[in-house]
Amino acid sequence: MRMSHAELFKRALLVVAVALVPVLIWYLFDVILMAFGAIILAMVLRLGAEPFSRWLGIPRSVALIASGLLALAVAGGVGYLFGTLISRELQDVFNRASAAKQIIQAKMHGSELGQLFLSRMTQKNFSITGIIEKFFPVSTGFLGALLVLVISAIYLAAQPELYRQGLIKLFPPGCTPKLPKKSMISEIRSGSG
Repeated sequence: MRMSHAELFKRALLVVAVALVPVLIWYLFDVILMAFGAIILAMVLRLGAEPFSRWLGIPRSVALIASGLLALAVAGGVGYLFGTLISRELQDVFNRASAAKQIIQAKMHGSELGQLFLSRMTQKNFSITGIIEKFFPVSTGFLGALLVLVISAIYLAAQPELYRQGLIKLFPPGCTPKLPKKSMISEIRSGSG
């Protein structure tokens, strides 16, 4: 049985759509990651707010604020405790890297091949500060994404039912296509299509 041009076109579109899904996931990975992070953070905020609301009898909005402040205090405490240790270790790494750079340069100046290599590196403007400059745009992008994640989580935690209903309106259960009993994939597997 021969396929019509319309059926062939539909199958080609299906193949293209299936092939584009991984590409879209790759390009939208940051957005997907922020969405999942916001959902998880919202769940943690609501979970932390429940004991305040239940045991103290305070309104849910105040309990969410208390939960957020408690989470911020815990994150700040952990950052303070480990931050001082990490900053000392990072300073030690920078000191050792600087000393190692001087030792390597001194040894490279002692050989012809080393001098040739050093002259090539200076022509390309290779420097540690260039690497550090590239690090800062990445860290500012991370901080921006973290800010969006936290704000999204606060909104999700404050009104979860609103966003749940919005998601249902976006993808209504009755409008999603249902595959027939004998789907296109089963036809392809059996070779009858």
